[in-house]
Amino acid sequence: MECGLGSRPSFAWRSILHGRELLEKGLLRRVGYGSTTYAWTENWIMGPLPRPPMYRMDAQVDLTLMVSDLLIPNSNLWDASKIRSLFVEEDANTILNMIVERHKPAALMWGLTSHGAYSSQSGYKLTETLTSLNSSHHHGLPPVEKMLWKSIWKLQTSPKIRHFVWRALAGALAVSDQLRSRGLQVDTTCKSCGMGRETICHTLFSFSTARDVWSAANLPLPPRGLSTNSVFLNLHHLVAYTRSRDITVKLKRSIPWLLWHIWKARNGLMFEKIRLSPSSIVNKAEEEAESWFNANFPEENMIQYQTLYNHQRIVWQAPPPGMLKCNIGVSWVNGSVNCGVSWITRDTRGKVLMHSHRSYSMVQSREEAELYAILWAIESMQTLRLDNIIFKTSFTHARRCLYHWDGQVCAPESYRTLNIINSKLQLISAWSLDYVLPARNSIASRITVSVTSNHLYQSYIARNGPSWLHQAIAEEA
Repeated sequence: MECGLGSRPSFAWRSILHGRELLEKGLLRRVGYGSTTYAWTENWIMGPLPRPPMYRMDAQVDLTLMVSDLLIPNSNLWDASKIRSLFVEEDANTILNMIVERHKPAALMWGLTSHGAYSSQSGYKLTETLTSLNSSHHHGLPPVEKMLWKSIWKLQTSPKIRHFVWRALAGALAVSDQLRSRGLQVDTTCKSCGMGRETICHTLFSFSTARDVWSAANLPLPPRGLSTNSVFLNLHHLVAYTRSRDITVKLKRSIPWLLWHIWKARNGLMFEKIRLSPSSIVNKAEEEAESWFNANFPEENMIQYQTLYNHQRIVWQAPPPGMLKCNIGVSWVNGSVNCGVSWITRDTRGKVLMHSHRSYSMVQSREEAELYAILWAIESMQTLRLDNIIFKTSFTHARRCLYHWDGQVCAPESYRTLNIINSKLQLISAWSLDYVLPARNSIASRITVSVTSNHLYQSYIARNGPSWLHQAIAEEA
């Protein structure tokens, strides 16, 4: 069932694989031990066709439930009360009448014959059944499926990624297996790993790089791991964690971007022969997620960072002797609203020397605003004749532009600003531009957010820190 077409297939092999898609619709999972069969997502009971059982409207659906969990421990008997509490009456009766063969392993069998072996007559019967079902009245989706589809459209991510996740669940990604099912004569073997068919589930969850990405991201997995054949089961698990309080905010926000960048990495390998490491995929996903949330929910970010500051004491860190630290902040809403930038300088004792904020108009992206913020801080340090500066930002894109200046990272319209920044940095005898956790950059960020939230567009440079932040600055010092 997992074999690909191969590079030089014979006519006989093509003929065998031609009927596989139809064959799959008639395959029934023999329960056997039951410990490898998912109760809700695998086809282990018979209706007109093999299918999973239907659940009661008042049942608590655990998608990791295995068929073995429905048996009385150490016996071949069904737990009748549990089954009747979970499944609709018709399916509960069907299950209770099934003979348990715990001495046999789980296996695939043909569901349309009593002996479990395929016959041409039953194959024709299957096609007639499919035609009849397709022409009959279409019933609505069960509640769990409906909830997942709705949850996808509510994901906090960019519209293109929401649409991508929707396509993954709908089976509309152009992997080899899907192309083959639509009549294209392509080899369905996964080109990324050469192991098994390239299905959507394999690409996003099962092949080695995808597995390593989910591991590197430290995402909690189901007890039996991610499913190897059910996109629905895996997306249900991931979407649930986007609302969970059991993982970090950073990971929770990154989940849609992780899916997107696994797919992009697959395409890069397929079409450009570029193989990315799992850690680089995770880093790209986290950086893009952070940039998107900073641009779309700046006030929410500040609340979260302040909560982190208050409860976990992740705070500003003093510079080494002889150096000054200049923390830089930015607040960008959209291109029609002035963006805000700020900086604040402190010595090794945490004493504030100077601070400033200003605004820029007609800034079309957060990335452009980040570069203006860095430029304003550098120009101010030169005007004030301050030297030996450690510039600290929570920016990701601007730092990548400065350290890896190429067309794939920076937009061409950023080149002029980058040129000015680089030329002015040459006039500072000792400097560094470092990334800092947003929680350790909270003072600069709060000054900047005040520009956009309160429309404080007048620029200034002042001694000490803002009076409304004296207590927070003193606590950090």
